[in-house]
Amino acid sequence: MTQLTSLEIYRTEHVLIAGNKYTIKLASTEDGHEHALIVENEKTKQNVSYHLSAKEAHYINLHRNEELEAKLLEIIQSDLDSKHL
Repeated sequence: MTQLTSLEIYRTEHVLIAGNKYTIKLASTEDGHEHALIVENEKTKQNVSYHLSAKEAHYINLHRNEELEAKLLEIIQSDLDSKHL
C-alpha cells in the first residue's frame, strides 16, 4: 500500500553550488521520523527531493554558508553530473 506523508518545511536557504543558484528546503514529518531535502535550480526550475536520515538532517541544519554548500554538493553531485538539476 502506498501512503502520502505530509512534510513541514522548517528551513529554506538560497545557496550557490557549482556556480549555480539553488533554493534548498529542509522538511520533516510532524513526528520527526522522516526527513527530506528539496533542491531547486533557480534558473531551470528543475528540482529533486532526497530522503535523509535524522542524523543527516541534523548535520545539514547545523551548517551555514560554505560548510552548508559543501555538504549539499556531496548530496546532489550525481544529479548535477546527470543534468537532473
